[in-house]
Amino acid sequence: MEALIDLDQIDPVPDHLLIETSGVGLPDAITGLVQLIPRYTIDGIVVLADAETLSNRGEDRYLHDTITRQLAAADVVMLNKADLLARKASAETRRWLEGKIAEIPIVETVNADVPLAIVLDVGHLFDVKRTKTPGHHHANHEADVFEIDRLVYPKALMDKLSAQAHGLIRVNGFIQSSDGRFCVIQSVGRRWAVSETSPTDEEKGRIVCITHMPPIDTQAISRIINELD
Repeated sequence: MEALIDLDQIDPVPDHLLIETSGVGLPDAITGLVQLIPRYTIDGIVVLADAETLSNRGEDRYLHDTITRQLAAADVVMLNKADLLARKASAETRRWLEGKIAEIPIVETVNADVPLAIVLDVGHLFDVKRTKTPGHHHANHEADVFEIDRLVYPKALMDKLSAQAHGLIRVNGFIQSSDGRFCVIQSVGRRWAVSETSPTDEEKGRIVCITHMPPIDTQAISRIINELD
């Protein structure tokens, strides 16, 4: 979040930003964070898949959920190393993939070599329809954005949001603390952290809440925010 805000202050402002996640990163969760900064828009999500190992790893008991969520978030899938598969194996892998991501474009690649437009102009090239409204649904989880237009005590907020009853797996965003400091807040399950950041031009704080099993109880979360001292 800090890096994105800093990049938006330089002159000239970049035309495009390409964010590369780790191999187990969840791109839809990251887009939820980016949408906290109004000046940014998400053009599209490109998921790079290893054709040689995809179907096996996609059925692995430990990797299945992560890979399913990564594929479900994609606007286009680059099926890389397609040259390493025999024709029959290639067809089987593609059928497996199409069963996971119906109607999402698949581009077969060798050494991830594709026209630049596939990674920098996904939205136009594949006619991706995106908005900046809350309530994005992917696979078996949901993300919602909540605005906070008041000073809050970070510990009280995070203690309440990380309670198991709310079923939130991630909370990310920025707020202005009750002592006037600007803070970035992040949580995974019941573990959370607050770090001080530079002031922003935003008049309101914003947080993204992500749950593994929709729907998010938006009324309960709004009540937590509104009732904080």
